[in-house]
Amino acid sequence: MFPSVSHAFRVLRKEPVFTAVAIGSMAIGIGATAAMFNFADAIGGRLLQLGMVFFRG
Repeated sequence: MFPSVSHAFRVLRKEPVFTAVAIGSMAIGIGATAAMFNFADAIGGRLLQLGMVFFRG
């Protein structure tokens, strides 16, 4: 495993543009995923609270 990790770091060091694009795309993907989950959690929480109010009696 360590030879492949060291090879990956060597390749990333030799190709700075590829490294920047890879890190940037990962950051955008992680940020977009976090935003979608946050939005879904906020909407789902509101719907659950409304449901509890209506079904409480």
